[in-house]
Amino acid sequence: MPLLDKPTSALDNDTAQLVMKLVAEWVSKRGKSIVLVNHSKKIARSYGEKLITLNSGRITQVEEHTK
Repeated sequence: MPLLDKPTSALDNDTAQLVMKLVAEWVSKRGKSIVLVNHSKKIARSYGEKLITLNSGRITQVEEHTK
């Protein structure tokens, strides 16, 4: 399972959206899951099926999303 550690953190919003679109296409074509670490809940909610929020290394919230 691929792990993407903040792949959009140093990008402007338009480029970040493009990168996430490419990631989503890659995942969809292969039917695979990925783990994506990100500080943007907006991006996570837009592309993720499950959002797990951590605070000081502890899970504080889990959200399920359907596409």
